[in-house]
Amino acid sequence: MNLRKGLVGHWTMEKGSKFIETEKGHINIDSEGEVVVEGLGFRPDYVEFVTHQQIENVPTEIVTPENEGCPENVNGWSKGAVTFNANGVVKQMSLTAVRNSDSTNHRRVAASSDHVSNQMYVDDDGYICGRMRAEVIDVRDDGFVLDIDEKYVYDETIFFNAYNLGFGAEAEIGFFEVQGTGKYTGDVGFEPDYLEFIAGQEIQQMDYEARGGNRYNGLSFGMVDTGELGDQYSLSYGAHAGSTSNNRRASSSDYPVNVLYDVEQDLEGRLRGYVDELREDGFEFEVSDYHVDEVVMYRAFKIPLSEVEVGYKTFTGTGEYDVDAGFRPADVKVFTQNRIHQMDFEEAESGSTSCGGGGNIGYSTGFIQPEAEEGRQVSVSTGRNSGSMNAHIHASSDTYGLNAIYTHREGEFCGHLTAEVTNFDSTGFSFDVSDYYTDEVTLYRAFSDTSLFNDNSAYDNHGMTRGNPEVVNGFVGDQAMEFDGETDFVSAPITQSDWGESGDTITFSVWFKANEFDGRLLDGRGEGSANGLLIEPRSDSLAFWPDSGDSAHVYDASFSTNTWYHLIVEWEDSTNTVTVYVDGKEVGDATSDDSVNFDSSRNMNIGRRGNDTDYMSVIVEELRVYNRALSEKEIKALYNIRNKRVRQG
Repeated sequence: MNLRKGLVGHWTMEKGSKFIETEKGHINIDSEGEVVVEGLGFRPDYVEFVTHQQIENVPTEIVTPENEGCPENVNGWSKGAVTFNANGVVKQMSLTAVRNSDSTNHRRVAASSDHVSNQMYVDDDGYICGRMRAEVIDVRDDGFVLDIDEKYVYDETIFFNAYNLGFGAEAEIGFFEVQGTGKYTGDVGFEPDYLEFIAGQEIQQMDYEARGGNRYNGLSFGMVDTGELGDQYSLSYGAHAGSTSNNRRASSSDYPVNVLYDVEQDLEGRLRGYVDELREDGFEFEVSDYHVDEVVMYRAFKIPLSEVEVGYKTFTGTGEYDVDAGFRPADVKVFTQNRIHQMDFEEAESGSTSCGGGGNIGYSTGFIQPEAEEGRQVSVSTGRNSGSMNAHIHASSDTYGLNAIYTHREGEFCGHLTAEVTNFDSTGFSFDVSDYYTDEVTLYRAFSDTSLFNDNSAYDNHGMTRGNPEVVNGFVGDQAMEFDGETDFVSAPITQSDWGESGDTITFSVWFKANEFDGRLLDGRGEGSANGLLIEPRSDSLAFWPDSGDSAHVYDASFSTNTWYHLIVEWEDSTNTVTVYVDGKEVGDATSDDSVNFDSSRNMNIGRRGNDTDYMSVIVEELRVYNRALSEKEIKALYNIRNKRVRQG
């Protein structure tokens, strides 16, 4: 007897580690040299970084005054990321754009493949006064190490978002050097589930730095849920270093890259592109509009056992705004550009000497960690008026995930849009807007809160928990898993080849205790409206559907609530016959007019039907799936596991 033979899945119903572990925080830079970031609780696979200039600590809000020489008065952004493997750092890069608020005609931009933060401090002519550059040089079991190889006179704060990615998940960073319209290929080594895009203006190639008089100055940030290629969003602003009074802002639900080249409210050109196609090793990006050469940086995620939700909210006042993500989030990211009042919006506006006018071109990035105590969230923000020649406001917060700042041209504070990201539950989360200034669109991205559902077979068919199934005391072993009958279930990928071929026999073995009979215990091949190998124990029978059509009922099988049973369901596809064994004994069989559709791979669902219906309130333990029939001796051995307190195989 070999209970490992033909075993394509063996789930002991023990929750594994979180599929995505994340930690958000900030690093205070007060000197050159190495900075050890520790206490993450995991070895990171990917970390992203955001720096706005002259933010010395958290929380803070400060107005920088007039200045003409080397700065007390610089505003800009640097966005970077790093990836790691078992040997250490794989790749790191950043994009940066800065200007002196007193400058009417100069700015400085850069791209680096050596630094995750590359801040530059410039005078009103765009010449370098100093730098703050951070390179990741090592990864550790609970953190990473930065080397600050240059630092200017100001202390700085680098904000980070670190990830440990679970089984089968990957992250990659890269860039396109766009030199015209047409297709650009993102070779990331996997088919991505989520993409981000970042572009400045006139950052023409990687490892590049340029000072420019009367040049463009702006930012475009975009998000893409590749499961729905229609979900491609961006927020953008475009200004001109020679302009003291104008800017252009836009949002798009079609283009995750939407760079605006604007002079005195005159749109001179665009760089626009979208994800056109997914591939097994990456994606195709179509550039439909081109103005000047530009680097576009991207970040790609493969998260096969988690879910992603990308969208936007339009805030029209204070109060709560609910986001229906369809899952409890483990990680949320938000991004806002000032005075973008709705989606698919574009407006050119002049600067203002008063708070009643326009001209605000600030931006805010927030990282939110729902699982941290009280839901940790940090944000970094800059507010500037395009009419300002001498002042701006910058801020950081450990209270608000969103903190937009509005100013007039003298740098005087006009108002906030502040929101705490809160109310995390099985359906999503909320924005609690406590301060409001003007209608505003915010982009958000959420990853689902998922624990690994470990497969102990040789096939590595690890699944994911959804909702919040509870680990309880086991009947056979130490642990079982209880499903609430409302939102809890487990999804495990079993490939077509694992199941076998048409005509083969498939066997399920499971211990269960029903709290009530109103749902499906298991959907072996459930995805959308396509279902198959559905098992539904009832008080008077066991119903089994080999596919979505005709069911087979074994009426000699009957069950009671609050009672543990060992159930074996054997489907012989060659004869369309289901045979049921309860507590080691055969209780009956039945036939169906349908057979199993083996043409594609679908996820197995435990605790519900795969089309998001028929949830079952039940406790489940020791689930096994075989692509063969079991002998009478093997069936008895699986039932007697409880008596022996030993798991065979």
